Amino acid sequence: MKIQLNDLKSTYEKQKELYSIGAISKSDIQLIESNIEQIEKRYRESVTEYENLVGLAQDNIEDRFIKSPIDGMVASVNISVNETVSNIIAMEIISDRKNIKTYITSRHLNQIENGMEVIIYPNGDPNQKTSGKIEWINYIPEEKTGLYEVNISMEESELQIWPGEYAELEIIISKRVGLVVSKKALINIDGQYYLFINQDDFAKKIPVTIGITNNEIVEILSGLEKNQKVVLLGKEYLRDGDPIKTE
Repeated sequence: MKIQLNDLKSTYEKQKELYSIGAISKSDIQLIESNIEQIEKRYRESVTEYENLVGLAQDNIEDRFIKSPIDGMVASVNISVNETVSNIIAMEIISDRKNIKTYITSRHLNQIENGMEVIIYPNGDPNQKTSGKIEWINYIPEEKTGLYEVNISMEESELQIWPGEYAELEIIISKRVGLVVSKKALINIDGQYYLFINQDDFAKKIPVTIGITNNEIVEILSGLEKNQKVVLLGKEYLRDGDPIKTE
């Protein structure tokens, strides 16, 4: 059709010369112009149809290649060669060892947000830890449990968490600078907390106000000053003013 259109345009130019010298009528020129317009329209339609067919063919080719949306290791393959596939059954399962999934209750949902720092203890081992951050939060609870899914991405680390393993997580909700001591040093008498400090090799019992605690340490909000030495061992047998010996 492109060749036909070019030939017709060439003829049109020759006919215009004949028309200029009066060798043909104006209606002859108009007929050729009408033919050119119709062929140009059909040509444009053919080009559009061809481009659509090419695009459809390219889409069909790309649909033959299925790419995983995440990086990871192939954990299982659920199809065989020449087997018909569908969108109901997963063809392969990709294990992403850099992501950890956990669940929280609604009580803690408003305390966390994307990007918060997370301390990760693989298999709950307190002697091994790595860092991560909250990647996304699903604000729609699971129907059966009522819990909210939280996805955490691990930073690059030599520590590995394999599919099916578990980890203990600490989400850093906030940070602040303060004094902390071992919980072993704390004395609780009727709801009032005390510490024994070393004052010139004599035990001095001081009341303190505590803040945030965990399994190992406690925050001291008031009563203790920086660089004061705290008694850890034997505090149960001490009285205020007893001489003590440090090692």
